[in-house]
Amino acid sequence: MLKIFLLIGTAFMLSLGIVNAQTIQLQERESIVNVGDDMIDGVFLDINGNTRLLSEYSGKYILVFFWSSNSTGFSPYTFPFQATKDISELYYNKLTIICISIDKEIEWKEVTSKYDILTWVNGRDPLTMRGVFRKYLPSILPYFVLISPENKIVDMWTNRDEELLKSRISENMK
Repeated sequence: MLKIFLLIGTAFMLSLGIVNAQTIQLQERESIVNVGDDMIDGVFLDINGNTRLLSEYSGKYILVFFWSSNSTGFSPYTFPFQATKDISELYYNKLTIICISIDKEIEWKEVTSKYDILTWVNGRDPLTMRGVFRKYLPSILPYFVLISPENKIVDMWTNRDEELLKSRISENMK
């Protein structure tokens, strides 16, 4: 509980500009999760600057999509828009999609508005690569983490292929 309070407080101070990500040093060794492990909760900021937690979306499957405009060369051709849209419609009552960027706020807002990716929960890691992003340690972006309604890691992968995205979701949500 204390850890969640500290994460929320840190995100709040970041959003107010009291501190910046460069001044924050993590005091604890972060965990690395694997398939079958419990979800590690994490703080992110939504498009309105509100502090959110992954755990707010518990009870349904959660597809966390870590991305950066720099790593994906962000465009409709590198972001799996159609597959993500198809999945969100097909599993509307069973799945929440959360896109978390590690971009700086200006870049993130520019890309999300330009490509209209506000259809899903859209957030930004306030600590860039040292917050919720670090808890899952994506090796390459884009990176997907599928979490069960019971908060267990079901699958983790990296790939831009839309058909692979659809098949991974379909296989795991039987």
